[in-house]
Amino acid sequence: MKAFTCSHCQELIFFENSQCINCGSTLAYLTDKQIMAALEPTDNGLWLYKTSGATYKLCQNYQQYNVCNWAMPAEDAHDLCLSCQLTEVIPNLSLPENKE
Repeated sequence: MKAFTCSHCQELIFFENSQCINCGSTLAYLTDKQIMAALEPTDNGLWLYKTSGATYKLCQNYQQYNVCNWAMPAEDAHDLCLSCQLTEVIPNLSLPENKE
């Protein structure tokens, strides 16, 4: 398993994390940079990666159901990340037991 460090506090994090247990930062996998990074919310619903100044949007499945932790560049035309776009069968996520 590949390990990463939180870009905010340098704590050890893993690909499955969506929040840093040390500093509480929101984490996401940045598809264009292929890294896990801490993001800060902006006023317009996007997220800022301070290290590069780039803005991102969270995958729709991250925003609505918290079952994905990927983020795409703000200008990406898709609402779902590439991984979720390629998923052929998704259980009904409105049922709490299906989120597992």
